[in-house]
Amino acid sequence: MTLNTRSAFGRRLRTIRLRSVHTRKGLLIGTGPIVLLVGVMPIAAPGGADVNSRSAARTWHVQPTPNPSGTEISGLSSISCVPGTTRCTAVGSSSRTLSTITRTLAERWDGVHWRIQPIPTPAGTSDTLYGVSCPSASVCMTVGTAFHSSNRHTTPLTEVWNGKSWRVLASPTVGSRTQLNAISCTSATWCEAVGLFDDSTGKSQAFAEWWNGSTWHAQTAVRPVNSSMFTGVSCFNPHACFAVGSQSDGDTRPLTQWWNGARWLVRAAPVPTGANGGYLSAVSCTSPSACTATGTDFRPGGVTLAERWNGTSWRIQPTPNPSDWKSSFRSVELDGVSCTSTVACTASGEYAPAGNADYFIERWNGGGWRLETTQRPGGFMHGALLAISCTVTRCSAVGAYTRVSLLQSTLAMADRLTSHYLSRSRLRPGTMMIGGLASVSGQNAWLDLDVSDFTLVPCLEDLRRQSRKD
Repeated sequence: MTLNTRSAFGRRLRTIRLRSVHTRKGLLIGTGPIVLLVGVMPIAAPGGADVNSRSAARTWHVQPTPNPSGTEISGLSSISCVPGTTRCTAVGSSSRTLSTITRTLAERWDGVHWRIQPIPTPAGTSDTLYGVSCPSASVCMTVGTAFHSSNRHTTPLTEVWNGKSWRVLASPTVGSRTQLNAISCTSATWCEAVGLFDDSTGKSQAFAEWWNGSTWHAQTAVRPVNSSMFTGVSCFNPHACFAVGSQSDGDTRPLTQWWNGARWLVRAAPVPTGANGGYLSAVSCTSPSACTATGTDFRPGGVTLAERWNGTSWRIQPTPNPSDWKSSFRSVELDGVSCTSTVACTASGEYAPAGNADYFIERWNGGGWRLETTQRPGGFMHGALLAISCTVTRCSAVGAYTRVSLLQSTLAMADRLTSHYLSRSRLRPGTMMIGGLASVSGQNAWLDLDVSDFTLVPCLEDLRRQSRKD
């Protein structure tokens, strides 16, 4: 069948021919990732200790993720991590083979393992989840599409997690195809979802709807040109949201619109000098006057694009590209971004050096973007990171990758602080820390900001020094 989709290794909507897979982010190929174990030696702190702020260096490691039993094709499209907890939820889709329908997939990180969650799918449909947002550990909302083979229509798919189970919700539909690509929730009673629908002429138009705690309601987004779509959204509160995507009237250009609580308003987004276009894939806001959007621009070769909203206008930020980006067979794109402050954003990217899909990660520290070191699963051939979610202490990214034994496998990665000092915080007596390095009252101590209740573990060098004193 012929479907409109966004490739896993390229985000612009295009028409491809598949047998039964309906997805915004297309197909990847691969199998399960390797397991990386880190030893822990918990020792109680003798007393409270002040910890000073210092810059952080992070390392990224693959986390083992399950695939549904009997499937050859599985991938994760979006992730949402709850601040102040170790809980994350990721969503996507899976399929037994290329010739069978896709089913929704949800996985939850409990601080130790990723585990598959049972999630329903509408009867008689082929379904994919593209976005998820969790305002608390017991509430998540996910969005995507349901393809109905009986009439070949595509309708929005929305589901809610109540802390125990997922259930399908009714959603507004416009025309023969309505697709939701992203969602942002500020509470259990307010969410904004965005995507696209096909108008009467068959052209894609930006689409938005909001959740009031009991019902989804369609909104009217501005249609500035011939066709448009939303691919990302971030809300600081119910009266302050940014949606990003692309618009086309011959040339494809970035699209950003601002929700002020009453209506959507277009906000012009620039493209770099020398670029004849571009698009934005994701956005993250930490306040109404501080948002970061990422994507790609169409300068020769297609390079990464990041723009910063300062409350009045968007401004382009210089971004690095992987060292082999010039050999990429497609645009080099930052397809996911998550910010925890005005000086802390992390973006996931993908490209295809020498035709082989691969991924990379960049971090904004308030002064500039820089590339970070990422790990590859054992047997890695091709892959992509499609989304990222950060709390103050941790970032997690998800996607899919290829290995010989399976067509496609889920992929998850998390970073770990290797040299980070908590800003003006105080460790309580008897609390525990695991992992990274900090300086506490003149002594080194290992810490891992993965946990909400910090643990202090003196380094071996300091333990030896103390034993000599004793």
